[in-house]
Amino acid sequence: MKNRWSTIAAMLVLAPIFFVACNSSNGGGTNPAPAVVAPADTTPTQPYVTHRGVGPWAHWAPPEQPRPVYNWHSERVREVTCSARDSHGVRFLVIERDYKGLEFRDVIVRIEDSAVDRCYANTHGDVGCRFEECRPGY
Repeated sequence: MKNRWSTIAAMLVLAPIFFVACNSSNGGGTNPAPAVVAPADTTPTQPYVTHRGVGPWAHWAPPEQPRPVYNWHSERVREVTCSARDSHGVRFLVIERDYKGLEFRDVIVRIEDSAVDRCYANTHGDVGCRFEECRPGY
């Protein structure tokens, strides 16, 4: 019985030393402390006004995504704002004002693609860029 208590006492004395050795900053042990990483800034970028649904960015052919079906009062639409989001959550906005009313139905795909192209160009090739949404301005 005495031998058992001396073993437990030795473990209690040595446990803090072992714990410090395993978690030291010099890489010891198998359970290092996690790295401290600042959260990414996910503030939307300033909107860019496109012309005829095209921006100054090269067209990127992203993986195919389902396109939304818009249920807007098309005849009253005066501008469309589309957004894409990169893999860090940053939104890239484009605004199209060159068309009025029903004309937007013919160019909406180009405006959606322009938002994704802007995301891809401004993130230097983040393949996580995905189309997010378009909203009408009346």
